[in-house]
Amino acid sequence: MLAVDKMLSRLKRKQKILEKRKKIALGLTKTPGFEELDLSRMPDLLALIKTNRWSLHARAAEFNLNIAKRRSHLTQRSDLQSFTGQSDTYLAISRAALMIYATGNSITAAECTNIVKGVNIHRASVYKYLKDAVAAGIYEETTNDAGVKCYNLSASASEEQFENLLELIFNPITFDFVQAMHRIYGAARVGLNKDFRRDTSMAQYFLDLVEDKEDEKVV
Repeated sequence: MLAVDKMLSRLKRKQKILEKRKKIALGLTKTPGFEELDLSRMPDLLALIKTNRWSLHARAAEFNLNIAKRRSHLTQRSDLQSFTGQSDTYLAISRAALMIYATGNSITAAECTNIVKGVNIHRASVYKYLKDAVAAGIYEETTNDAGVKCYNLSASASEEQFENLLELIFNPITFDFVQAMHRIYGAARVGLNKDFRRDTSMAQYFLDLVEDKEDEKVV
């Protein structure tokens, strides 16, 4: 009986871990093709990721470090990189502004604030950033049809953004990172294909039994 209790305890612990991973997977379920993604029922995919985890960690770390290096004083930065790289606050606001501008809209303080409030950056910081960006020649100040003050990228800053994009795309480190992620997403798509999906694993079978037992106790 002691052995059974120990096994049930381990299964319950695994069940909690899988529930946590199930919630993590929800981040991708709004993407077409991944609506039914549930890591708690995809042991093969989790095993693949776990087997390759350190290689994936290395690729992700290398990718993020490479981006940081291109913004550091060790490289010949553009005026745009020098300006936005002054602080984490300026970098975050510049990314928010680019998100807005890339959708065909002019940059406004209100829209930027709405995006960066999630990383605890307040309106006063956004106003200071926009004022400094105009002074640095990064943005040009104008007004929209409603008469609200807004901003557009200057011609030189726009060109520098494009060069940054090219550097990102044609970088072997970016390619290696994307390829590593692509293999995982490809495996996930195969796992979600009902024609290839295997029967429930024995571990999942017992986990379901444990869950059923817990539900019976509640009733």
